[in-house]
Amino acid sequence: MSTEEVGRKIRYEKMRALNANKIAVGHHEDDLAETVLLNMCRGTGIHGMVGIAPVQDDIIRPLIYLSRKDIEDYLNEIGQEYCTDSTNSSTDYTRNKLRLDVIPQLSNNVNEKTVRHIAAMAGDMYEVEEFIEDEADRKYKECLISEEGGEIKISLSKFKALKPLIIREIILKIMEKLTPRRKDISRVHVDMIVGICYADGEKKLDLPYGLEVRKSYEELAFSVETGIVEKTKETIIKVPSITRGEGWTLELGKNRFLTMRVMSAKGKLDIPNNTYTKWFDYDKIDWSKLCLRHRQAGDYLVINSKGSRKSLQDYMVDEKIERSKRDSVLLLADGDHILWVIGYRISEYYKISEESTRILEVEITEQ
Repeated sequence: MSTEEVGRKIRYEKMRALNANKIAVGHHEDDLAETVLLNMCRGTGIHGMVGIAPVQDDIIRPLIYLSRKDIEDYLNEIGQEYCTDSTNSSTDYTRNKLRLDVIPQLSNNVNEKTVRHIAAMAGDMYEVEEFIEDEADRKYKECLISEEGGEIKISLSKFKALKPLIIREIILKIMEKLTPRRKDISRVHVDMIVGICYADGEKKLDLPYGLEVRKSYEELAFSVETGIVEKTKETIIKVPSITRGEGWTLELGKNRFLTMRVMSAKGKLDIPNNTYTKWFDYDKIDWSKLCLRHRQAGDYLVINSKGSRKSLQDYMVDEKIERSKRDSVLLLADGDHILWVIGYRISEYYKISEESTRILEVEITEQ
């Protein structure tokens, strides 16, 4: 978890220990607008357009439609001191870049009421989401064959006859029933399930939290293999070819995001010394083969400037990566050649040199 997420988790645990009916938190209109924009930039559906819901289980947000300025003006009027988190002014966080750079640009150059209009739209989307959820509940009951013993079966023919939006919503609802946290299920997973619905023959998917989805000719079955936190080694995500000025972002789950961007290698370069930010020589990559996946037989890295190779298996043994965790380590791969064992090292072959003209930056962030 990120530092912010850990702090939030602990605060809520302490508050719930007081046995109060509700927990009121101080999110305001500016927070709501930032969240909507952040979700839009990363790729979102209707749920992301809601931003921060006014009511979410036992959490209520009574200030959500007041601006930060409204709140500060009131506090100043009554002489009440308040604290400001020092990290709010740091552009190290993606959200702060929106707060400090993007939103002021929109407010100053597009519409001075940008924040208010985004927040109003989010309020409308909250109502739209409620309507869609009600419709999805009704259609789910019509498609349901059985719901017992940790397994849910639905009629494939009835399911495929529904509108695409309702299909995706039902998938999210089923996954929420079977897994501990809906936010850890990304659009990629939903699209994978939709894909097998229309594929020929019988199919099977292994997804986060040990969730297994099986498609037969007449049924779509969802079940959970207990005791497994994550089982995604069969998932392969193709990385689209990107050029300078473009970017690509993928939600990895658990509120983690992978972002790629391309930039020029000209001038003085300050190569990042960060476990989760790496630079690669763009022109050495075969983009037709670049993908995110888990390990496969034959994987290797180049471990020194002489071009010496080491198998991924041997590297994991040398790094003392536990056997039970090796299948879950995410890899950025160019065919069998591993660019980056994410969280560990990159291949020497793809490192930036004086001859490099373009740089591919890959960054893992948590929000």
